[in-house]
Formats: sequence, C-alpha cells, structure tokens
Amino acid sequence: MARLRQPYLPLDWEGIEDSPDLERVAMVLESLPDEGLMKALEASRPGRRDVTSVRVKWNMLLAGRVVGHATMNGLLRELKRNPALRRLVGINPAVGPKGAPDAHEMSRFWRKLGRRFGGEVDSLRAAAVERLRGHLPDLGEQLGTDTTALRTWARGRRDPKKSADPEADWGRKIRRWKGTDGQLHEDVTKWFGYKAHLLVDTRHELPLARRVTKASRPDAEKLLEMVRGLKARHPGLSPKSLSADKAYDDGGLTADLWRQERVRGVFDLRDTAQDGEDGERLPGGRNILLGDDGRVYCYAKAGHRMIRQAMRPWGFEADRGTTKYRCPAAALGTACPERERCGSGPYGRVVRVKHDMDWRRFGPMARHTKQWKRLYRGRTACERVNARLKGGMAMDDLHVRGIRNVTMSLDVAILTLYALALGHLRRGAKHWRSYTRIAH
Repeated sequence: MARLRQPYLPLDWEGIEDSPDLERVAMVLESLPDEGLMKALEASRPGRRDVTSVRVKWNMLLAGRVVGHATMNGLLRELKRNPALRRLVGINPAVGPKGAPDAHEMSRFWRKLGRRFGGEVDSLRAAAVERLRGHLPDLGEQLGTDTTALRTWARGRRDPKKSADPEADWGRKIRRWKGTDGQLHEDVTKWFGYKAHLLVDTRHELPLARRVTKASRPDAEKLLEMVRGLKARHPGLSPKSLSADKAYDDGGLTADLWRQERVRGVFDLRDTAQDGEDGERLPGGRNILLGDDGRVYCYAKAGHRMIRQAMRPWGFEADRGTTKYRCPAAALGTACPERERCGSGPYGRVVRVKHDMDWRRFGPMARHTKQWKRLYRGRTACERVNARLKGGMAMDDLHVRGIRNVTMSLDVAILTLYALALGHLRRGAKHWRSYTRIAH
C-alpha cells in the first residue's frame, strides 16, 4: 500500500458545497432555533468542565439524523474519519479525531436530555412550527393523521413485562384487499414496541403534532385531544379538515371534531352493512334511501324496472346541522320518469339529511364529492412523512428502549425535518419538501 505524507489542511468552508450531506448538515444547524435549549443545558452544569460541550453533542445528534446513522457508534466512526463533519458540529480541527466524545459520554448526554429536558425540546418543536408559519401562512389548514410502528431495541416476549423493555407491547395491523381473482386476502403485520400517532399538514407534508403510545393502543385514541392541543399551542393555526383511513371511522369522533373544534372529518367508511342490506329510507321520504356508502339515493319506477340515482350534494348547512341534496334530474339534467311527480319546478326536489341521524355516513363533509375526494387523497402525505422519518431519519432502526427514549428519538427526527424545511424555505428552494435535495 502506497503511503503519502501530507500535512493537515484546515477545512475550506466553500468546499462544503461539493458534498450534499455536509451542506444539508450545515443547513440544519443554522436553521433550527435551539439557542434556548443550549442555554438551559449549559445552565444545568455551572462550574463544571465538559470534555465536549453540550452544543457539540446536540449538533452531533442532528447531524446523525441528516446523514442517516441509526446508531451512535456509527456516527462516532463517521466523525473520526471525516474532518469536515467534525468542523461542522463544532469540534476544534486542531484536536482532530480525539475531539469527538466517546459513546459513554453521548449516552450520558442522551439520558440527561430525555429525563430533564423533554419540556425544552417540546418547546423547541413549537418554536420551529411558528417559524414555519412565517413562510407558510396556510400551515395547518388541511390535516391528516396516521400511525406508524416503532420497534424497540428489545426482543419481544409473550409476556411484555419479562422483556428488556417492559413499557413496550405487541402491536398488529391487518390489511385486507380483494385480488384479481375476486378472493379476499389478508396481510397481518406484528411488531414489538410502540406506535407513533402523527398530525400532519397534508398540503406541506410536515408533522405538526405527535404522540407515542404502546403498540396495542387504538389508532383513534386521543385524536381529539391532539387536535385540541395543537390549536392551544399554536393559536394562529386554524384546521379546517382532518383526513384519515378506515381505522378512524367513528361517528362520535366525527361529531366531536365538528361540534368542539369546527374541524370536518374526512374518514373512509368501513363496510358495516349486512348481506342484502342497502341502507334505510329517509323518514318522511317516499322514494329516498340513505345508502350505506354515504350517498342519498332516489328511486323511480320505469315500467317493470326500478331506477336508482344518486342525489346531488348541494352544500353543508351549519346552522341547520344538515347537508342539502338536490334532484339529479334537475341538477345534472339526467332523465327521470318521475321528474314531474317529485317537483315540477326548475330547481327540483330538495332533501335535507340531519347529521344526527348518522355522523359516520352523513357528517359535515358530503361524501363522494370532488372536495371530499381531494381532501382524502391528501391523506397519503402522512405515509410520505412516515417514510421520511423511518427511512431517511433511521426511525425504523431504533437502538433505544423505553417510551421516553423513543419519544425523544422521534422529536429529534421531527426537528431535523423542520430544520431542513426552514433551510430550504429561507433559500427559496423549489423542491423544499425533499429532505435529500439541496436548496439552491
């Protein structure tokens, strides 16, 4: 092996632009408003001399998320071989690799951060959201929610209390679908650990609130409290809609979201109809049927045939607590043999359905409209945010135990996403939602 004698060269800051990872690290460190947290950490050790400052350790945690290191040992190995990264996180270039803290020192810092400074980290998340609002005035108007599995670094036991992480337990998700052969299929995923509940801005793909529970807890648990807490912490946010999948299909939740928070639930319907059922008649309606799919149908007899048409949603009436539907023949110009019998006027027959009849099917957002479909499609932003946290931020390969450590890991990952978004927005980047691209 040929060896070259070369003196140590100080880091050229302009050379950072040649490395996308280093530029993203620099953008994160300069964008996050973490001075308050740093002062609180420094004030907790008056008169004591640290081998490595708390600022360097905090910068290392953020840098590890940016470059995708799942373990602290992996990050420390990266620091020892990468002088540019050491300079970025604040290690004196003259000291060299010896300036990086060891694994035991970082472990003590992590424990201290989780046990004593969880509130300060939570406040830092709130401050970052407020800075994002300065760039995104409509932040928080369209929300989505979803859960994702977080596996703990412990072997799962039949009795969770006998495992290395007694706070964790078993979770399970079932996905059912109909194949091309017409048969129903089922896919079951099990994991041992925790479940992350996220409130996501579906327009800008940013997580605004989080909650970590045991893996066995229901998806919709405490969702209303999360929405209420988000509005209390950020009075400037005004959520208008909340989309989610079938796991959140609950009439009581839809009613409470609207009555208490004025947020319209956009939840997919579970198939709860029995075989042979097709809804029930509207009280007082001769030929009006409330379908199990959330539509309102009118029936007309044409000879020996019965024609069924979906009535046209025509607006939500908040003062009446109803949704208005119009005759499809009058609203859409479709043919109907009983058009004159239902109403000879040009406006056609009008039906009002009270939400109290069934909040699941007939809530404040009429189903199967263009607006409903558009808002529901926005729910996929939650899946993309989950993918960024679990893949890009290494949350899918946690090496910590306990709900407090898992929550802190999630907070650091979310703060990294915030810092990347702030850096991109400050530079006016076009593709600022991507955490892998560089802002230009």
